[in-house]
Amino acid sequence: MKKIFMMAVVAVMMTVSASAQYAAGKWSLDLKAGLGASWLSGSEDIALQGSRLDKVPAPGFYMGLGTTYQVSRWLGLSGSLTLGLQGQSWENLKVGDVRYDNNSVSLMYLQLPVMAHLYFYKSWSFNAGIQPGLLISANETSRITDKSGPRKVTSDVRVDVWDDMKKFDLTIPLGISYELSGHFVLGAQYNLGLSAVSKNGYLSEKDVKNGSFLFTFAWKTRL
Repeated sequence: MKKIFMMAVVAVMMTVSASAQYAAGKWSLDLKAGLGASWLSGSEDIALQGSRLDKVPAPGFYMGLGTTYQVSRWLGLSGSLTLGLQGQSWENLKVGDVRYDNNSVSLMYLQLPVMAHLYFYKSWSFNAGIQPGLLISANETSRITDKSGPRKVTSDVRVDVWDDMKKFDLTIPLGISYELSGHFVLGAQYNLGLSAVSKNGYLSEKDVKNGSFLFTFAWKTRL
């Protein structure tokens, strides 16, 4: 009985492995998402009320739709249209009865990643490509809570910094992923910014570039 059970497990695993990757010449439609941390390399710590606020990573994500073409057993090519959030946060600060929270710059992009997927072991792949992006919104935000008066006053400050940012971004996405059962893909991705994202000395006199590390998920269906 034990031997039969083990044979069944092996058979299921072989079936999963065999179906995890599409055959050469096949197309798939992909729903994609990623969630993790983002930052602006080259940006500086900021001074507020005589105190220095150190940089901390900001939330980062993307979601979108794409397609993949399986060139061969070892190579796949994909293109996508995604909506992605990048940015940088700074530490919270309390000065007397005033507290500054959620200090961040948030940049939203419409992105066009084009990727090559090199399958090095079964359904595992290295992924690399190029990702141009167009800026669609840019905001600097902070939540200020003042307890100095008879009542606590909280205000959310949002400043449009569109004019301080460059409208085109170029990034190299690098990652690793695993295709499970032919429909689900799990992975991790590091995005290396190549182009400066700010201008006029905003955030730093040096070039400020996007960067992020994301855990990724995709659902694929054959076309």
